[in-house]
Amino acid sequence: MIHSLRLKNFRAYKDQTFDFAKLNIFVGANNTGKSSALSAINFIAQSIIQSDVNAGPVAINGAFEQLGTFLDVVHGNKPTTPIGFTLEYGHAHTKNRISFEIKYRTQRKETEISAFSFRQGKKNIYSFKGDSDSHVVRVKGTSNNDDFVVGDPAAVA
Repeated sequence: MIHSLRLKNFRAYKDQTFDFAKLNIFVGANNTGKSSALSAINFIAQSIIQSDVNAGPVAINGAFEQLGTFLDVVHGNKPTTPIGFTLEYGHAHTKNRISFEIKYRTQRKETEISAFSFRQGKKNIYSFKGDSDSHVVRVKGTSNNDDFVVGDPAAVA
């Protein structure tokens, strides 16, 4: 079950958290962002299930939503503004949390994940924070600065 969803700079929302129950009803005037919360859930789902790794780290357009371009989904249509998502899910006693941030690289005209974290219950399992010069990866709280390459067999051994 999804417990909450936080959207930062996604479509109509600058920073908004939705707390979900077993039954949720979205009510409001037209063009106030009711469908943006559902679009965000669809966006996350289609990014997870996309099979074309060459398409990029996220699927702005996919099986569930056709959202256009990064400029169409970022709040205020500002290409330098990162978009953030935090999703809490699971059972009431063991909530898991996934957070990630997406930014647009204007020179390359592509999106990239600039931060990602996964927490299982109260345990931090994995986090990644990157910028143009460096990155930090933490696996179960242990930091590896710039010497950990994802997919490198020597780093795993």
